[in-house]
Amino acid sequence: MKLTKHRKSSAETSASTKKQRSQHMETAREAIAGTSKEAAQTQHTHKLNRLTNPVRREVFKEAGLEGTVHIDKHHALAMKVAVGLTFSQQREMRRVLKGRGVKIAHEGAERKVVKELIGDDVTVTEMLFSSADDDLVEKPMVKLTNTSEKLTKLLESQRESLTWHDRAIPENEVWVKVGGDHGQGSLKFSLAVVNTKNPNSKDNNILIGMANIKDSRENMQIFFDPVRKQLGDVANLVWDGKTIKLFLFGDYDFLCKIYGISGANGRYPCLWCLTKKSDIQYNQGSQPERTLTSLSTDYQRFMEFGKGEKKERIVLQQLHSPTHVRHPIRCHTTISTLSAGDYKTTSHFA
Repeated sequence: MKLTKHRKSSAETSASTKKQRSQHMETAREAIAGTSKEAAQTQHTHKLNRLTNPVRREVFKEAGLEGTVHIDKHHALAMKVAVGLTFSQQREMRRVLKGRGVKIAHEGAERKVVKELIGDDVTVTEMLFSSADDDLVEKPMVKLTNTSEKLTKLLESQRESLTWHDRAIPENEVWVKVGGDHGQGSLKFSLAVVNTKNPNSKDNNILIGMANIKDSRENMQIFFDPVRKQLGDVANLVWDGKTIKLFLFGDYDFLCKIYGISGANGRYPCLWCLTKKSDIQYNQGSQPERTLTSLSTDYQRFMEFGKGEKKERIVLQQLHSPTHVRHPIRCHTTISTLSAGDYKTTSHFA
């Protein structure tokens, strides 16, 4: 291989001459190190590592690479999730950081990764929720695309281990409990099959919806609306000749928000009946039971005669907002905060 002796330093030559010299050096490198991609990367890396730090910085500066950091699509998505950003917020961050030498993978590439990870099982929708300051903020909500299909697959996988708990559950029924909880900054809705030895096991639970929001009444309304129709489909499901019975579960605060009841501060804090708070500890006999019809009627009275004023909730059976459950199915809840016992209500999700 013949090497041409230079007459001028590369610092003094034109761009075309620099290009020709680079091609000659590339030919020499291939002849010595090999022609594979791995060989080229190894030799280039070794060459850069031989440079002193000051020279290396100057080389990067000349090449326009000084201070540039590239964040690939997987790390960009992980960063977005860890910080809790929406895609629109990340767009603004991408614009700002680009001017400071940080290049983040394109949003389209990130969305493809999301699609690969979750497939068609769930959908992610940007929705407006109420913040801690009562401002509207855009937050992503994740929910199952088809809850009935997911439940059917779970039942099929558990077919051999299902139990009817010594006939406590009718043989022609499968009981499914659905409820929610707020924890670690997120509101979550899930369902679980009761016809199992361990109904509360994480392996028996299906997360049907989640959003990083506070569990205010306003957010519960927004959150529950996209979920309600799917729960109605579950309630109408028939699996292996057996009907599905939905049971609502959750802590007292959650259930009060679902049913639109003011809670422990109201005159009528019981989810089951209209016993006054002052009479609960004395067990003053039976009182009229709450029904979905009475909840709706009480709310209308509250809005009409109380004009929505909070102080009137105490008098008008403390209904706060329209109930999230609207049409009658059997529902069962256990409330340990009020008394030892089971409170059975009738509710439907549709």
